[in-house]
Amino acid sequence: MEREGSTESSSRAVLLKKIRNLEIVARQLSESFFQGNRRSRYIGPGTEFSELREYIPGDDLRTIAWAASAKRYNQLIVKEFEQEKNTNIMLVLDTSQSMMLGSPSPRIKMAVEATAALALTVIDNRDNFGFTTFADNLHTYLPPRGGKIHLYHAFHKMLTTVPIGTTDIGKTLRKIATRLSKRTLILVITDLHDAENTTYDGFKAARTLGHEVQVVHVRDPLEYSLPLKAGRIKVLDETSEDTIELDLDDPIVRGMYDFEIGKKIRSIHDFKRKLMGLYIRVVDSPTSELTENVLSTYFRAKRRKLQAR
Repeated sequence: MEREGSTESSSRAVLLKKIRNLEIVARQLSESFFQGNRRSRYIGPGTEFSELREYIPGDDLRTIAWAASAKRYNQLIVKEFEQEKNTNIMLVLDTSQSMMLGSPSPRIKMAVEATAALALTVIDNRDNFGFTTFADNLHTYLPPRGGKIHLYHAFHKMLTTVPIGTTDIGKTLRKIATRLSKRTLILVITDLHDAENTTYDGFKAARTLGHEVQVVHVRDPLEYSLPLKAGRIKVLDETSEDTIELDLDDPIVRGMYDFEIGKKIRSIHDFKRKLMGLYIRVVDSPTSELTENVLSTYFRAKRRKLQAR
């Protein structure tokens, strides 16, 4: 029993160390983002006017309501504010096998780091963060919540993410949208390898239920381009999920490959145009800019909410 307890304790220590390391990476990425963008542009929790009350020594002088104070004899009146209602953020991460592609680092690694930075930033801003992973079905579902314990729970789920299977964003979005009782910003990180009509229907369902949906299309800059002398390469067959080898020095094989790649690119572009009709913004992001694009999307949504109030 001692040995089992010792092993369990050791495993827990390893997990805690990984969580702390991910938190350090997330904090560094978040701070780097703010250093590159003027911090004043990305304020913390917003506030809304609640009521007027008498001035109490120590109140911020900027909250004095001068018009109301002028109506009182020898008495200052201040505006009292209450914290803006929390925003719900649901990060939906594509964990299909194609997310293992990418150079110099796999897309999934960069996506997990960007997701961790978002989670940390959202909870620091006292908003609620939710986390979902999917491939051909919904795998992980953490509803939007706040607090450090929830943050570490989300980090744990991120660290145990294993890409597998093909992608079905449409089915996933429908399930998520129906589970969310409050209007939520649903932010999807995906390589859009399943841009089909059924996928569109899932996005439409989420918008119909009143959620805001944004997409970060993570891609490798060299994903659809090949050198003149490519030689033999290994590619992922999205239908069978098998890795196959192609000789791209063979002009017939290369021609067929270029034709299929061209079809894929056109399909993704057409799908993005359809999403625009649902007022869904799609951000193209190489892996090197993923964290910045994810955080920018979150803060844009926050500003829109404040402006709409």
